Amino acid sequence: EKNSDLIRMEMNIVEFPIFSRSNNLKTNQIKKYYFSNNKESYLEVVPRHGGIIPGELEERIFIALTKILRNNGFKATFYCTMNDIFDNMKIENINTRRTLYPKVKSGLDRLASTNFRFKNLFYSSELGRPIDDFINTNILTYRAIKFKDANNKEQSFFADKRLKEIYAITFSKQFHDNVIKKGYLTFDADLLLKIKDPVTRSIFTMITKWRNNNLYLKRPAFYIARRIPLKWDKKNLARTVKRIEESCILLKEMGFIKTYNLIKNKKWEQAEFEFIFDEEHNRIQQENFFKEREEFKITYVEEKDLDTIDITDINEEDEFEEENTELIDKIISILPEKARNIKSLRPM
Repeated sequence: EKNSDLIRMEMNIVEFPIFSRSNNLKTNQIKKYYFSNNKESYLEVVPRHGGIIPGELEERIFIALTKILRNNGFKATFYCTMNDIFDNMKIENINTRRTLYPKVKSGLDRLASTNFRFKNLFYSSELGRPIDDFINTNILTYRAIKFKDANNKEQSFFADKRLKEIYAITFSKQFHDNVIKKGYLTFDADLLLKIKDPVTRSIFTMITKWRNNNLYLKRPAFYIARRIPLKWDKKNLARTVKRIEESCILLKEMGFIKTYNLIKNKKWEQAEFEFIFDEEHNRIQQENFFKEREEFKITYVEEKDLDTIDITDINEEDEFEEENTELIDKIISILPEKARNIKSLRPM
């Protein structure tokens, strides 16, 4: 399937530490990250009682689900199996799948049960800026469905008698709205999953967002560290900066950046990173964006009444061409009488 690995990564997932990078997550541990000096802008990640917050495994599951979302026409609710998730996580070995099955199932539960509390921070594609408000949301919800509980539509998924259950996944409205509008970046899911190190993957997605199409980007080490997040205290400054540099080296080796420079300045706490790209990086980025957008036009159909369509829903590039008049007439002729009388349906 052409372009099937291209996905839309929601902007807040890219920008903020939704997935912990810690290898020592504790039960019932709440993480709170501040993004302003007055502490008025923050993200608080709250696990369910008796649980832990999402980490690197959950990020890989989420990338896989984002791809399945795309393959299901970006419908907020879609069905999948555990094998679908494994397929899109690029886990092919049967024994590995059996070993990971309970972990991935727990990870799915963790994605659904963790609360993300954004204060003056959550980016909204509708507003085109962060929302100056408090938002308490999860990423998704899901229902595990066995054959005996399935309706007629759902029973069709059980053609393979070996299948024990399917999953109805629903992306939360806040995240789904951004994915189907302009609150996302386009990435190749296969390439993201090939970046085995989660810190490197996080830096790659963030600098892609920050640089836009610029070939030069400069950010303080502290700015990068607090969004991954990595520890930033006086005892660990040098180690943290070196950890970021390790990811920069890997990104260079994998061809995701042209090169980088670490500028220590007078103290480690003042260290900065320069990232240099070339035109080929922009070409690939733009090509992926346009390929995915064209695919989006084909696969996604928004459910709206014809008489409620607003002019802002039509892009300038979608204007009708004169040579399509005959086809337009055929389409309009099969619409209900009420719809045929809408003047805005015909080209001027």
